[in-house]
Amino acid sequence: MNIGEKIKAARKSLGLSQQQLGGTDFTKGYISRIEKGHVNPSMKVLSVISDRLKKPISYFLEEDNIGSKELQKKFITGENFYLQKEYNQAMKVFYDIVNLHDDTRNSIYCTSLLYIGKCFFYLNNYLESIGILKKALKHIKEISLYEDLIYCYCYIGHCYFNLTDYKEAIHVYTSALNSIESKKLNMPSTKAKLLLNIGTANSNIGRVKIAMEYFTKNISYCQKNYLADTLLDCYIRVGYCAYKLGMYNTSKEFVSKGISMNKSLNCSVANIELFSLLGLVVAKEGKIDSGLDLLSKSMNIAKNINYEFGYNINIAYKASVLLTAGELNECETFALDHLATLENAENKMPLYLLQGHLGDLYIQKGNIEKGKKYLETAIKNYISISLNWEVSYYSKLLADTLIEINPKEARDYYNLSIEYTAKTV
Repeated sequence: MNIGEKIKAARKSLGLSQQQLGGTDFTKGYISRIEKGHVNPSMKVLSVISDRLKKPISYFLEEDNIGSKELQKKFITGENFYLQKEYNQAMKVFYDIVNLHDDTRNSIYCTSLLYIGKCFFYLNNYLESIGILKKALKHIKEISLYEDLIYCYCYIGHCYFNLTDYKEAIHVYTSALNSIESKKLNMPSTKAKLLLNIGTANSNIGRVKIAMEYFTKNISYCQKNYLADTLLDCYIRVGYCAYKLGMYNTSKEFVSKGISMNKSLNCSVANIELFSLLGLVVAKEGKIDSGLDLLSKSMNIAKNINYEFGYNINIAYKASVLLTAGELNECETFALDHLATLENAENKMPLYLLQGHLGDLYIQKGNIEKGKKYLETAIKNYISISLNWEVSYYSKLLADTLIEINPKEARDYYNLSIEYTAKTV
C-alpha cells in the first residue's frame, strides 16, 4: 500500500471520519486528496496524522519511494539540530541526505532541501537561501507537497524582503497566498502573516494606501480566526500608515486598540512601537511635550529589554519631533550627541532617518553646505534600501534648496524625486 492507502486504512480501523482526522488543522478535502494519492503530506503533516492514528511515523514511511528507516533517522537528527538553532550542524545532515539519496520525487529529499534553504536564511545568507529554495520549490511542486510549497514561497519572500527587494518579496508572498487559496489549505496563521508581510513591503516602498488596505483586510481575517499576535501587528501597521497619510485621529484609534489589546498580551516590543507612534501623532497635533514624554517611555522600555533598534529608532523620532517644533538648537545638540551611537548600530535605519533630519535642520538654519551633505548621504542610503517615499521627499527638499544656487543640480534632484514618487504609486 502507498502512504495514502495506509492513512485511509488506519483511519477506518479507528472509526474516524476524514473531518475528525483533519480536526482544526486540515480540511476534509485535504485529507481526501492525501488518501487518494493526489497530495503527498509533508513530514510535519504526517507527524500530526500519525499521532492521531496512533501509529509511529515510520509505519507510513516504509515504502521505498518515501525513504528507508535509516534515512528517516538521519532526517529527524537534522530536524532536531534545526529546532535547536544549530543551523550549520543541521545543514551538514540535510546535505548528506540530499547527496546520498538523490531522488527528487522523495519527500524527505525535497523537505531536506527546504531545511537547507531555511538554515541559510537564518545564517543571513539570503542569496544562497534563494538558490536552494527555488530548487526545492521545483521538486516540491512535482510531488504536490503543498504545505512545504507554501513554506518555500514564504522563505524566498523573507530573503527578498531582507535584501530590500520589496517588489519581488510582494510577488513571492502573493504566490504563496494564491496557492493557499487555490489548494484550499487550512493555514490561517500563515495566511495572516503573508497578508501582513505584503502590507509591510508595500509600506516600505511608499505604497502606503495599498499597505493600509492589506492591513485592514487582515484585521478582519485575524479577528475571525482568533490570531491575536498578528492582529496586534496589524493595529500598529494601520496606525503607522494613517500617521504617514496625515490621518491622525485614525492613527490614534488603532494605536489605542493596540495598547488596550497588549495589556493582555504584554509584548514589550509592541509597546515600544505603540508608544513611539502615539508620541509622533500627538506631536504632529501640536502637543510636543506629551509626544516627547511618550517617546521617552518607549525608549525606557527598549532600554530595559536591551532592544537596540527600538531605542535607536526613538532617537531619530525625538529629533523629528524637536525639528517639527522648531527647536533647532536643541534638536542639533541631541542629534549630534547620539549620531555616533546610531553609526555603530547593526541596523542602520535610525541612522538614515537622523541624517535626513540633520540635513533638514541645517538647511533651516541657513547652513546649506552642511545640510546638502547630510541630505545627499541620506538619499543615497535610502536608495540602497529601497525606501522610495523618503528618497522622493528629501530629493525634492534638496532641489527646492538648490534651485537658486545651482539650477542644474536642482533639476537633477527634481527628476530623482519624480522618479521615486512614481515608484510609490
